[in-house]
Amino acid sequence: MRVCLPVEIKSRELNGKLWLALNLLNKGHEVVVGKGTSVYPSPDVTKPDVMIFTSAFKPRRLEQYRNLGIYTIYLDTEGGVFQEDEEYVQRVYPSIVENVNHVFCWGEKVKHMLKENTTKNTKLTITGNPRFDLLYEPLRTIYKDDAENLKEKFGDYILINTNFSIGNYEGDEPKDINKVPQKVVSRGDWDIYRASRFADLAEELSKETKFNVIIRPHPSENYKTYKNHFSNIDGVYVEYVGNVRKWILGSEAVIHNSCTTGIESSLMGVQTFAYKPKSTKYDMDLPNRVSISVDSQKKLIELVKDKAGKTYQLEAADEEYLNKYINTKPPAVDRICREISNIDNSSNSENYIPELRTRAKRISIRLFGDENITRIRKTNLQEHWSYSNQAFPYTPTNEIESQIELFSQFVPNVGININRFLQLENTFLLTQE
Repeated sequence: MRVCLPVEIKSRELNGKLWLALNLLNKGHEVVVGKGTSVYPSPDVTKPDVMIFTSAFKPRRLEQYRNLGIYTIYLDTEGGVFQEDEEYVQRVYPSIVENVNHVFCWGEKVKHMLKENTTKNTKLTITGNPRFDLLYEPLRTIYKDDAENLKEKFGDYILINTNFSIGNYEGDEPKDINKVPQKVVSRGDWDIYRASRFADLAEELSKETKFNVIIRPHPSENYKTYKNHFSNIDGVYVEYVGNVRKWILGSEAVIHNSCTTGIESSLMGVQTFAYKPKSTKYDMDLPNRVSISVDSQKKLIELVKDKAGKTYQLEAADEEYLNKYINTKPPAVDRICREISNIDNSSNSENYIPELRTRAKRISIRLFGDENITRIRKTNLQEHWSYSNQAFPYTPTNEIESQIELFSQFVPNVGININRFLQLENTFLLTQE
């Protein structure tokens, strides 16, 4: 069968999807990996028998897939991190859960919530998420060389990961984070408040400790907000390119608030702090709980001085709590490959008739080339172009080859052909030689 793995944000998802792809290839499947906005409207080109998608979809799109005989699986990108149970259920039910064949759940918590709400025979299976496989030895050694290069470039550094995209969205004008909201009455206010407090923290850390500070904005944030703010401040760098894991592994400590990267860094054994200058209803419990939570800037700086560079170990109770939300053992790829290998499906996706806009876009990509389309987008003539480039910038085929080569030591005996779809952006067909 041919399995399609769309990617929304390259720096967050691509490594995990390629790791899954390599394991699926080893089981005899063909795999398409590519930019979600190109993959989703193009089943006539990619011809999937199975589609694993990661974001909310209108039922109409899912109905189109069903009519083409495509077996649909939902694996939520943020399926273990949410504010309230009700909020998560409303996001995926009924629009998704009632319209797919199968939901791959991060953990028991999500499966239980969905099972209580679904009225159809949608299959629910706990699989975990492949990108969490990469946090453990020996797989996380794939980030080792990059992490060492970062340490050589920046010296010992503290990594501050922000996730304030509602208040500081990439498509909006850069914010002045010197202006702190007097009241926090919305998630946008909360984001700007946190951005301001984190900026203060970064500056003080660079002054009062021996460490440099790396600010790494969420891929959906406007990084220029931070570039502008820190343009004349020594020892603080704003870096928004590349997979976050190499930055985590190279750091002496990670600071976040309600961010999935806090879970990732804690599982990678890096000192992890959740800075909570104010408690609100917008806090995410799980990533903060598996971190050292601190509400005082002064106290946090003292803790950084004391603990940075030391191995971080989750408390047994916190690890047990985490496992309810994110099942990490055995590897997610083993569970997912087993479920997919039990599917017997063949689609007629070549019968799909794409919209006129989609056809025009394909012609332009084939005519100008994938890389040149990225250059054209840098003009920002349309509002969404900048975000599109930031979420999934041009990716040459040799980059995919290099990444797969890193993984191949863990999945032996798989010779791979990689072919680029010339009419789609950043989309590749992986087959066995």
